[in-house]
Amino acid sequence: MNQDADRIDIRPIEPGQEEALEAFLVEHLQSSMFLLSNLKRAGLKNQGKPYEGAYLGAWKGESLCGVSALYWNGMLILQSMGHTAALVEGHQARDMGAPSGLVGPWAQVEAAREALGAQQWPCRMNSREYLYDLPLDALEVPPALASGQVRCRRATLEDLEVLIPWRLAQKEEMEGGVRSEEDKAGLIAGVYRAQSEGVQWVLERQGELVSMSTFNAHLPQCVQIGGVYTPPALRGNGHARAVVAGSLLVARSNGTGRSILFTGEHNEPAQRAYLALGYRRVGQYGIVLFG
Repeated sequence: MNQDADRIDIRPIEPGQEEALEAFLVEHLQSSMFLLSNLKRAGLKNQGKPYEGAYLGAWKGESLCGVSALYWNGMLILQSMGHTAALVEGHQARDMGAPSGLVGPWAQVEAAREALGAQQWPCRMNSREYLYDLPLDALEVPPALASGQVRCRRATLEDLEVLIPWRLAQKEEMEGGVRSEEDKAGLIAGVYRAQSEGVQWVLERQGELVSMSTFNAHLPQCVQIGGVYTPPALRGNGHARAVVAGSLLVARSNGTGRSILFTGEHNEPAQRAYLALGYRRVGQYGIVLFG
């Protein structure tokens, strides 16, 4: 037996290897949307700008069999398969600093926490999520949207005076609020970034904004839903379901064929809403934010 042929090497994925990385990630599309979308936006450059990161690969010869990326915002995103510990150790060996959080398939997130020795680190968020998939030709359009009782549209700059406070309120619900002025500035910058990219959506009812949603990762063939928020006083009216559906109708009309999203395993209202749209659960995902 040729042992060298079976050896796994941990080494950087560098400019010029984009096709190999994309081919590997597309095989695991449902849980690789952040990695693929960031690759599409920024390539393999790593100068600390939004969407850029340091990519490491688990290589068997010239074939990728695992990937991790430590991004500009400190998030370590995983599609590491059975090589999580080795990839985490590879990032540590390059003195890249401790990650601010972990994202990826749940089992890989758990393995990364163990490799970091981070099981007891304080967390702002530690959420096991259900991962959902929807072929857009199977989208169930809510009656209120179909009848015109509510209207979904892309957000405008004028909407941001409403959307920024909503994002702050959502962060309070999910993470206990912003940690610093720098954290707040980063959140606001993210809202403006989504606005400039045209991936932020709002729902109107009689001229009033009642819900919002975002494509937090997007490819020509697939969009990933995130940042769905309805103010507490307006919940229970199907607004979140309608804003998601409205955004997906536009994506479908532009040739996109698929949508992915994830939501907390205990968030039963959101789960019911997404199942009603036609989504089906396909796995478990994880988000850990260290505090």
